[in-house]
Amino acid sequence: MARVPPIEAVLLQAYNALQVQYFEDKGKTVDKLKRLGLPWNTHIDSVKAVVEELFTALSLEPESRNDAFMGFIEMANVYMALEKRIWTHAATKTQIVWHLAAYFWVPSMARRIAFWNLEGAQDTGMPGGRFWYLPEIRTVNGQAGVVSPVAQVVEWLLDLLGQTMDAAACGLGSSKKGQDDSIERVLYNWLAGDLPRVDNIEDYFREDAMLEFKGTFPIDQSESLSEKFERALLFIKRKKLSVESLRQEIPMCQPGRIEAVLSHEATEVERANFCDLLANRYMAPTLRTIRQRLRIARMSQYAYVEFGKLLQGKAFDPKLPDPSVNKVLQLAVETCI
Repeated sequence: MARVPPIEAVLLQAYNALQVQYFEDKGKTVDKLKRLGLPWNTHIDSVKAVVEELFTALSLEPESRNDAFMGFIEMANVYMALEKRIWTHAATKTQIVWHLAAYFWVPSMARRIAFWNLEGAQDTGMPGGRFWYLPEIRTVNGQAGVVSPVAQVVEWLLDLLGQTMDAAACGLGSSKKGQDDSIERVLYNWLAGDLPRVDNIEDYFREDAMLEFKGTFPIDQSESLSEKFERALLFIKRKKLSVESLRQEIPMCQPGRIEAVLSHEATEVERANFCDLLANRYMAPTLRTIRQRLRIARMSQYAYVEFGKLLQGKAFDPKLPDPSVNKVLQLAVETCI
């Protein structure tokens, strides 16, 4: 009879997703932790250490770590209560994991992330019209497909760089691992849906990387509003941003609002707000921010692919956009509408 996986097994999936290297004797210790085979004090210390390593891998600030840890404890307590009360009977492992993901993990994570964004967006500078770090169904030239979370972050980065992949790669750090593949090839593979290695993210986007962001809209405080607004209009024209695409990029979604701004019919306050939102969206990110967002996207993409393999085995196609077949997409239903 299949059983509900313990919270330790779920935690170790995140451990694998971020390629955290906490355990020296990884195989045996991880297996014992998952099977609850460690002494109690060692078990608790190991769980706390893994959680801290995950927070470090995600570059969380101290205040964020405290809240994230309290959130983890809250979710873990609820999950363990569910584990004791669920009678699995003849259910398969796939059925159990599917229902837990659909009715507990996804809603719980969405709720926690929503709380984190109440006082301000945690993903400042990213397009605001959709939830990032989820696989996205996109139609290009009449052909629907799934764009991976990592590919979306790479697209965001290339857009801000405002140059070709080859030109952008010239400013990145070289790999310390002595790989045969060039940086350009690796980045193209990420765009195609490959799962990055964490050490590549760290190597390529080190603090000494020389990146020039030509696709940004910096704010000059010495400019008048009219000068700033005219420059914003030129930026939009150069980026070929339509009204509909702007609604996906900045939080001005009400009908007619952006149209009024672009046609010079909006108030000065509204035009100033438009320029600020544009500058916030098209701001140059730090190398730390780039690394962090690529790591989060990698974690999400790993979970997407591994869950798909669990549900469908080798038949799983992560690029298949049909939610009736690719059932993992049903967990992000808003992206499928």
